[in-house]
Amino acid sequence: MRSVVLFTEEIDDLDEAMFQLKQQFAGFELGKSTAGVVFAHPDTDFEELTRRLKEELGVPFIGSSAMALLTPYGFKTEGIIIQIYTADDCLLQIGTTGEIDAGTEKAAIESMYKELKSNITDREHLILTYGNLPIGMAGDDCVEILNSLSEPDTVIYGGLASDEFSRDDCRVFCGEQIIHHGLAVLVISGRLRPFTRYQFTVANLLDYDAKATEVEGTKVKKLNGVKMADAIQAAGFSLINKETFGEYVSFPFRVTYTTEDGDEIQYMRHLAQIDETDGAGVFLGKVPKGAQVEVALVSRKDIHDSVAAVAKESLRKVLGTADYTYSSVLVTSCASRLMSYSREISRETTEYVSLIPEGISMCGFYSFGEFCPAESLNTHKNINSFHNATFTMLVM
Repeated sequence: MRSVVLFTEEIDDLDEAMFQLKQQFAGFELGKSTAGVVFAHPDTDFEELTRRLKEELGVPFIGSSAMALLTPYGFKTEGIIIQIYTADDCLLQIGTTGEIDAGTEKAAIESMYKELKSNITDREHLILTYGNLPIGMAGDDCVEILNSLSEPDTVIYGGLASDEFSRDDCRVFCGEQIIHHGLAVLVISGRLRPFTRYQFTVANLLDYDAKATEVEGTKVKKLNGVKMADAIQAAGFSLINKETFGEYVSFPFRVTYTTEDGDEIQYMRHLAQIDETDGAGVFLGKVPKGAQVEVALVSRKDIHDSVAAVAKESLRKVLGTADYTYSSVLVTSCASRLMSYSREISRETTEYVSLIPEGISMCGFYSFGEFCPAESLNTHKNINSFHNATFTMLVM
């Protein structure tokens, strides 16, 4: 598979934006099967952009709104970035659920995926998925449903659409279809060896850990049998601004749980708010019953170190593989990291942009949740998972 990245900082004048994108696309030779991903600032006219991409580039796309971009030129607060993949020995297909509501997501995802799978003659290796979920649906639900429909060891990678923290301007698109709440996917089958890495380096933890003893969806009602609000306040955690997501962004929770086969998985969860009616904590993802919950303290050094670790390990894989040529790097980083890094956010991209070998294209965005396999602690098996507060990288 080969790829190319197109980027413009222009979002207001789409005539100029398309001129720049087409110039960068000129001369790129397409194979038998082609598709791409696109991330664009929420203020972009998505209807016009998707129409013109179809008419003027002729490539099927999926993508989402993005509060900020990761580009070959570093961190960018505005712009449109596109990564196009093409191959003679892979089949690339896009699809969407269309608009969904909580309760209809399983049927919508199943219908979409079964239609795509009917065209696959080889097994699928990668599902790129981008979404904006309705209230009542968690990113974990997407992973669970797609896992049940796809072949074993299929990699699920992507993220949730982002905007400037209002969530009102989050959009997902598939071709010319603009979706407020739903999923768009790009399924790749054939000769592909996707490789993923992720990191949520946490050097410091509060002197507190507990078990989630009562949970409901993304709500943790009780820790060690005590209302969550009371439990973490007793541990010194401030709940002054109960409705403000930003209040908790520097204090993600590290979750460790035991799988059905006895292995352990660890990931991060952000606390979105405290429900004053029952003292439950509402998280931006599920926390399994019985999981160990710890409060983390994220520093700028943690963010810097996690990016460096992922980038260096991923690029060692690229350079160390003799019988397969990698062509593309795709990055999803949590938007909370952007808030924590504030004015120094450009340092996140400098850790890996300079390391990417010539001939490999790179793009990415800051998301409201990340899809990436997590490595189990005991057997080191990769298990498709939904993350918060995490830097992820896909190489293919």
